Amino acid sequence: MIPEKRNPAFAHSFETIGLPVITSHGCCMNCAYCVEPRMTDRVTVRPEEEIIHELVRIADQYPDVFEIFFVNTEFNIPTPDHSLGLVKQILARGLEKRFHFSSQFLPIRFNEEYAEHLSRAGFYVILTCDSFSDPILKLNNSPYREKDIVHTLDLLERFQIRCTLNLIFGLPGETLDTMDHTLEMIKRYTVQGSGQIKFEYTAGARIYNNTGLARYVKRHHVSGQVYGKSSKGYPRPCFFCSPASPRELNAAIEPKLPFKQEFVPSRPEEDRIFRKIAFYTDRETFKDATQLFSRAPLQIKSRIFDYL
Repeated sequence: MIPEKRNPAFAHSFETIGLPVITSHGCCMNCAYCVEPRMTDRVTVRPEEEIIHELVRIADQYPDVFEIFFVNTEFNIPTPDHSLGLVKQILARGLEKRFHFSSQFLPIRFNEEYAEHLSRAGFYVILTCDSFSDPILKLNNSPYREKDIVHTLDLLERFQIRCTLNLIFGLPGETLDTMDHTLEMIKRYTVQGSGQIKFEYTAGARIYNNTGLARYVKRHHVSGQVYGKSSKGYPRPCFFCSPASPRELNAAIEPKLPFKQEFVPSRPEEDRIFRKIAFYTDRETFKDATQLFSRAPLQIKSRIFDYL
């Protein structure tokens, strides 16, 4: 018998432990700044029964785990059919009574049936949206437009699905006018909305080798919009940001936000272990990284999993 989850509201916290589960690997999209589609040439999907078996095993063997984060590139690609089938299996097995679920989604191909099942399963949606400006989305090869984002957000509000929407200010083509348009849409859903939708953003996008963004920087000779140490193949952190630096963009954005940015404090000891595992990994001393990972508490393993 699967015990019910003890916290009725989804929340990222240090008091609840989450584990990552993958349902598919790879990405078939072509967003200009993203390196993931260049790492795989196709999307590989795990069988539903295999994933359900893993969830049941976690429920049986890890009584302190109450959150599952599906670590796919995006949960609803290449089509939502596979993920909808998985959500239906979760409901059929009663696993929504045991776990809180969350994952990243693209605002494409959402319909009432899909939103209804996500709501019944208690999903928390992390929506990758980049911008509300169609010219920015088109220039950066995003597979959706503003109408798709609005349609998806309206469905999420209608079915009372909580959501965090992630944005990137400063992509190629960004202007003060396109920024203001996105900020107006943020205000619309923050002030007039149900309170179920939150927003996070970054100023500037990291440049990765062999991406559309890397080719854009080379083709347009926009050295004045590149920040950080440029290196062949971009192994060092280097960022594109337009029409100003990330600091200047952030200074222009913050006063216009209809909310205050929240920063969640972390635990020093947990951060120390996290950074040490990352340090060993970066230096390719994998034996040390693996040994420290194996001794780390479950919540640290969950945090560092994506990095590894």
